[in-house]
Amino acid sequence: MKLLKEDTDKKIYELNNGKKIVLLAQGDLTIKVGILGTSDQIGSFDFNFIDDDNGGIYKLTHMFLDEIDGYLGQGIGRQCLLFAKEHTGGGIFCGRDTGEEADDGSHLTGDGTGFAMKMLEEKILSGQI
Repeated sequence: MKLLKEDTDKKIYELNNGKKIVLLAQGDLTIKVGILGTSDQIGSFDFNFIDDDNGGIYKLTHMFLDEIDGYLGQGIGRQCLLFAKEHTGGGIFCGRDTGEEADDGSHLTGDGTGFAMKMLEEKILSGQI
């Protein structure tokens, strides 16, 4: 994956297969992923701010990149997390795979558990809460 263009709230990438995608940071913190030049959405990563005594943290509450087939396993999720870290200036946390939905609505399903574990291993995610 190659970064083609970036600004504060937007990054454009060319995937290894030549397709171009756009990542948009919106609202409190949602990273929307779409196909460049269209209104087609591949998915999004949603984060909630959790205020604590140390200034607060961001928790990944929902993630999916399967609205359109053919975009999983290409590094897009990693780039979404790195983009979120740029916006927050700190660590990003995720939930635990307990088989149940957390009070904040977050839960890991499908490929999400394996992806989260890999991102924890690579220190892209800071931990689980």
